[in-house]
Amino acid sequence: MHISDENTSVYDSVAATLEERAAAPGFNIEDIRSELDALYRYSGLGWAGRGMIKEQEINSSIMAYEVFLVRYREKADNKV
Repeated sequence: MHISDENTSVYDSVAATLEERAAAPGFNIEDIRSELDALYRYSGLGWAGRGMIKEQEINSSIMAYEVFLVRYREKADNKV
């Protein structure tokens, strides 16, 4: 498997999970924002040799969270 294939797989998996969570009762967008913040902090801790593959996995997750938040905001704006 190529690294970009793995990135797409991680992105797709995280994005699907976020969509499922958004549809569930009791969903709280602040939880998603907090998790994204934690991912940002986690991504900055790899300077001691985490490795390129793991770093790309984290970056793919961050991208999925960012895209989800933008789309969620757009949906909320369209409902108003």
